[in-house]
Amino acid sequence: MSVQIEALFTATPGLQAPWVAWNAQPDGAEFRIDFDVECNQVFLACSACGTTSQKVHDRLPRSWRQAIRLEAHAN
Repeated sequence: MSVQIEALFTATPGLQAPWVAWNAQPDGAEFRIDFDVECNQVFLACSACGTTSQKVHDRLPRSWRQAIRLEAHAN
């Protein structure tokens, strides 16, 4: 996937570093684009209390559906 496409799919759902989107795969039959979200950090802050340098312990693949509507406009 190109750097521009990675940037689009990282920015569109509101991902912020160290999270990135990659491996975008269009699915024309289902009218969707599947992509992977990845974080390669070993330590992150706790999302509940903010404590820093917490070891990442969950790397299970997950799936979710986010309603993001991209429209093309013709002039």
